[in-house]
Amino acid sequence: MLVLLSLTEIFRKGETEEGTDSVGKRAGQLAIAFVVISAIALTTLRAVYGFRYAARGDGLEMNPPLAESIHHMSRARDIRLLETVARYHLLPESYIYGLADVRIMSDYYTSYLFGKIYPHGIWFYFPAAFAIKSTLPLLLLLGLAAGMIATGRLRRWREVLFLTIPPAVHLAVAMSAGMNIGLRHILPMYPFLYVLAGGAAAKLMENSRKWIYAVAALILFHVITTMRVFPAYMAYTNELWGGPSQTYKYLSDSNVDWGQQLKSTKTYLERKGIQECWFIYFAEGPVRMKDYGIPCKPLVTIGTLWLDEELDVPPSVDGRVLISAGTLSGFEFGPGPLNPYEVFKHQQPTDVIDNGVFVFNGHFEIPLAASYSHAQKAQFLLREKRPEEALAEAQQALALAPDAVKPNVLVGDVLVALKRPDEARPYYEKALTLAKTVEPDFQLGWVDALQAKLNTK
Repeated sequence: MLVLLSLTEIFRKGETEEGTDSVGKRAGQLAIAFVVISAIALTTLRAVYGFRYAARGDGLEMNPPLAESIHHMSRARDIRLLETVARYHLLPESYIYGLADVRIMSDYYTSYLFGKIYPHGIWFYFPAAFAIKSTLPLLLLLGLAAGMIATGRLRRWREVLFLTIPPAVHLAVAMSAGMNIGLRHILPMYPFLYVLAGGAAAKLMENSRKWIYAVAALILFHVITTMRVFPAYMAYTNELWGGPSQTYKYLSDSNVDWGQQLKSTKTYLERKGIQECWFIYFAEGPVRMKDYGIPCKPLVTIGTLWLDEELDVPPSVDGRVLISAGTLSGFEFGPGPLNPYEVFKHQQPTDVIDNGVFVFNGHFEIPLAASYSHAQKAQFLLREKRPEEALAEAQQALALAPDAVKPNVLVGDVLVALKRPDEARPYYEKALTLAKTVEPDFQLGWVDALQAKLNTK
């Protein structure tokens, strides 16, 4: 803090000294400021990691090692950069590992916008999310601010540049990052933009007292539109897009649903007297619905598959089925035939809980979800060196979803484990054909692995 105060004093002195604040001197001061700020940032970062480079103590290594993880990135320049940073221990190993993971995820993580699933990030995602999830008063005041800047009515250029350049740079980086999973990634923009909107409002009121009433009305509108979504703030969407009840149609993931509705779901089930139900819960695994007293039986999600949760899923379900908005969108599994719960996207829910959990009632065919359940059991058995039992489960998975890549690959893997590679080959070949022809942009990850399997058999 003392360093920052000293730098501030230097800048103030430079501004007040007539004839001495040369371009070179000013550039030197800014360079010193940059070095000091960078040193403070790096020291703070290292302090968080206990001033230790190694990710794990006692000589233990990460699994997989950092060097291996870095090489999973697709861009050669990124690999070279992080290898250099790691070689000279410029950042903690855990932090470098995290940077590599984010870059790897951005290569294949899907995006969901305006009801469409994209295989990768799209450049207009964050501007669209900003327009959908920002309040109308803020958008209106920012529009007025832009007009005032363009016409020269907001002339305090130093302040204007300070309030516009940082959010513009942040937005540009976010738009090029390829990771589109929530407005939260551009939240640092909002403090700057709120101050800019406030400055524009103040200038308008200074020019005409009539603007006092207009600004007061906008502030009141801002308060009302945000408070009315209580307690499900995450799902907020402004009125131009239909409000928070419609958010799921345009955005997914942390824009609407991060599994935060369990208390409201329990209250809903108790009020309706529901004891028999199924729940396709977005956060199942990291958070367990049973811990909240919810009696529903869980169905498979990406989370349960990642965490190897063994679930018994039938090929069809009857009665009440609850599904989180994040899973209803299908953005994690993929579009159309890749989504085991695509049937629900074409049904009208009977109720909606906290704008994020949709309740359906009826008979629903979900063979692909059941196939994933059997496939997971087969993988468990294969790891336990029980290939004969694994084959039975894998074949059940395939019977339920014969045109899905995963069960075909799994049958092939089990047959290879049983030392029957010639029998495995047709399954790998079919899986490769499916990966190249059924929503191929979303199944590219299978192609190289399958070609490698075929080349070694």
